[in-house]
Amino acid sequence: FSSSETDYSFFKRKVTQSLNVSNLILLTHGIDEESKSTLWADDIQDSRFIEISDVYQDEAILVCGHTHHNETRNDGKKRIYADNQIAHHGKVFGLKKFTLQGRPDYFEKYEDGIYDISGKDYFEFYRGIGVFVPRYARLDRVTMVKRNGRYAFVLQVPSGHWFLLDFDNFLGIGEATPKEIFLHMECYFDSLGMFLSDYGKALDSLASEIRFLDGNGKTHGCIIDIDRENHLFLNPFDFSIVPYSAKTTKERHVFPNVPSLLRAKCPPIFRRYRRMRDYYQTELSEISINGSAVPSKESFVETGDEMYKISKAVSFAQSSLERGILRFWMDALAGGPSKHQGEYIVKGMAFAKRRKTI
Repeated sequence: FSSSETDYSFFKRKVTQSLNVSNLILLTHGIDEESKSTLWADDIQDSRFIEISDVYQDEAILVCGHTHHNETRNDGKKRIYADNQIAHHGKVFGLKKFTLQGRPDYFEKYEDGIYDISGKDYFEFYRGIGVFVPRYARLDRVTMVKRNGRYAFVLQVPSGHWFLLDFDNFLGIGEATPKEIFLHMECYFDSLGMFLSDYGKALDSLASEIRFLDGNGKTHGCIIDIDRENHLFLNPFDFSIVPYSAKTTKERHVFPNVPSLLRAKCPPIFRRYRRMRDYYQTELSEISINGSAVPSKESFVETGDEMYKISKAVSFAQSSLERGILRFWMDALAGGPSKHQGEYIVKGMAFAKRRKTI
């Protein structure tokens, strides 16, 4: 069949409803990005078939090629395997496999402990969670630390120092050794959990209010999208909101409060905000968190990337907890878990120097 959006969505619905399967595997040479999205879309309507449950929509697996650019993706919903492309000439290739289990743990059968593994093992672990590590073949040996289903990967350089591997980056860990990481890595995860728990609830609540006003409400790191150019930054350290408008990451127009941004840049959403405020006779709780919610025409231009570094660090921390992979280290972790330690970890992630190594 052709690669049009309609054909792919029609094909998916026909197969999943007719055969009552929950793991649809599509193997195709090439597929455009727009057609890819229809495989996991939640809102495709087709009068030729009754609506099927979300479980079928969420479990499509795509195996493709054509681009000559190897990648894998597995975010818990979208699963794409395009990492066995031969390219043009003389490339070595072989059979690969994937499991119908959502996110397979390559080291599941390993007991808690410290192990030497190969670069290929390291690659397969990340491939299982949908992360492609392109230069794994340069790794002769990696040391894996496993404790309670969570992992750290470290590498010893010829000087004798140890570095923490984070995908295809490495970070200094001072004088720490794999044994010390094993003893104290639970503190890392517990501290992050304490710090991100209340923050995650506040972020979700603010995003919910934006969606209530017909804004986008998508979150990534510390940033909530209102639309393509207008956003809210929720500071994880003091819970203050920075409403801003930006076309690039180099500079942004910052407003004193959310209503000011909405009135200046999102008039339809601002009108709905006023209707909701008048109807409920009160301010929306999260939107007025900065204090005054009186709209103002004032704004100022801000530059610098500190806000984005913090947002990226929170995104790192969230994925670290979700995947159970240690992504930062500091000696102070030996002091025991706490919310303060979690904050310290996120700040360290935001400003740590990451270097490419493989």
